[in-house]
Amino acid sequence: MLDRELQLKILQTLAAAYPEGVYNLTTAMQAVTADERALLINSRYLDGHGLVVSGFRRRKMLGDNGFYDMHEHLITPAGLDFLADDGGLTAILGVVTVRFDAAQWAELLASKVEALESVNPEERSRVAQALRSLPAKAIEKVSEKLLDWAVDHAEDAWPLLCRWLGPLAA
Repeated sequence: MLDRELQLKILQTLAAAYPEGVYNLTTAMQAVTADERALLINSRYLDGHGLVVSGFRRRKMLGDNGFYDMHEHLITPAGLDFLADDGGLTAILGVVTVRFDAAQWAELLASKVEALESVNPEERSRVAQALRSLPAKAIEKVSEKLLDWAVDHAEDAWPLLCRWLGPLAA
């Protein structure tokens, strides 16, 4: 019942009304969908992800615990950033954390070792296999040592960094 196209239309409709909201989303979205249940589900879904504030509320009446479109629907700053081509302020201010589990990281390191053409194949294979068999704590230690080495040798990476950045570094 989740409909990405409908979700996008909801976000666009609310963005067009920003900073005001839309008091009756069902009416505002009539040209897009006549399926009030789909509108309810997708609006509440977007609300759950913090992209909108849904105006659908429970009736809380005996025998009728359904929803009604009664309160203002609003797009949030996160919703506006989601629509922005550049990710908005979320992309500018946000911190990105990349996590690898030990096995993924060991596999990545091992594949890089196997790709080294300047080292003989038997040695590459032996080191790659050793990396793959290390416990998580040992992989963590190897990673710390590699990071320390990289920081200590940052000057050696300078020409490579400038080449990668190209015109941005000029």
